Amino acid sequence: MIRHRGWPCLIALWRSREICRKRRGPNRGAEAAELLTSATQIRIVARLRVSPQGKLVANTAQAKKRVRQAEKHRAHNTARRSLMRTELKKALKAVESKDKAEAQKAYRDATSMIDRLARKGILHKNTASRHKSRLNNRLRAMA
Repeated sequence: MIRHRGWPCLIALWRSREICRKRRGPNRGAEAAELLTSATQIRIVARLRVSPQGKLVANTAQAKKRVRQAEKHRAHNTARRSLMRTELKKALKAVESKDKAEAQKAYRDATSMIDRLARKGILHKNTASRHKSRLNNRLRAMA
């Protein structure tokens, strides 16, 4: 939650179209540093009002719906992330037990879960790649 002009707001990060156009232009290399620092911008999704009790209150139907959706998505994504961590722990435990067949099966299950979360945007693709790489290195070291 941030404040914009004194109002608490729900925000969404987005990439500006002008920056995406610049990336295709002739000075791609020269503008790389600028792109890295300014590519992500903030867009206000819904303004919220503070009630006398100090709670945040949405003041439009759209803002109320966004609050409901955000809470629903947060709960869903948290549950998925938890399942992924469980799969990673199972794979690490299988590697530590030195059972190659079990470790390979656990690795397949874990990478499948990681890829699914990356595809849906719950996990960043580089984070997914890092988890899979480190797990694979441990599996190879076991052999």
